[in-house]
Amino acid sequence: MKKNIILFLSLLLSACITRKLGIEGTYRYNGAYGIAYEIELHSNEKFIYNWVNGLNKGTIIGSWEKEDNNIVINGGSRPEKKIDVHEDSLLDKDSVYIEVTNLDGNPLGLANIVLNDERIIITDMEGKVSIKKEQIRNIKINYQTFEIPKYQVKDFSSNHFRIKVSVESTPEIYFDNTKVKVKGSKLIMQGNLLTGGKTVTLKGKK
Repeated sequence: MKKNIILFLSLLLSACITRKLGIEGTYRYNGAYGIAYEIELHSNEKFIYNWVNGLNKGTIIGSWEKEDNNIVINGGSRPEKKIDVHEDSLLDKDSVYIEVTNLDGNPLGLANIVLNDERIIITDMEGKVSIKKEQIRNIKINYQTFEIPKYQVKDFSSNHFRIKVSVESTPEIYFDNTKVKVKGSKLIMQGNLLTGGKTVTLKGKK
């Protein structure tokens, strides 16, 4: 009898805790120009996050937990950033030549390049640029919103760099201990690449 009472109280406490959270459900943001974000919070502390951003769309599945007036969400995987650089020397020693393409060899026009942490140059529409000869110690490629790691030059005498970088057409979104504020029937999410860094409020669906 005593065991049954203890089991009943445990189940009752568990049910009360579940009801106390009271935030399970679907929350949605509808923006202009085909932009929408929706998150489904399930009672087993799993979530599904669907997003549409123009022609791009995606789904992230992960877990959530309550923390004070927030929930903390984790889901998706941090993308692996790739850069492959081939260094060599051309006969023309008075200039430095740089070519930037994606992994398939397609040129990345108008890519922003930072040399030695200070000098900024931009590729032409064919992904190429040349400057007067100087010693290149490191190269950082900035292209649209993609995070591409800095490359440390191995041979300082090189004056020709053929650079291939990994860029995808779909924004790389993931949640890593991301705090989402709970305010009544709304979730206030931190900005990310989808939102241009702007905070977004998702309203609970009735």
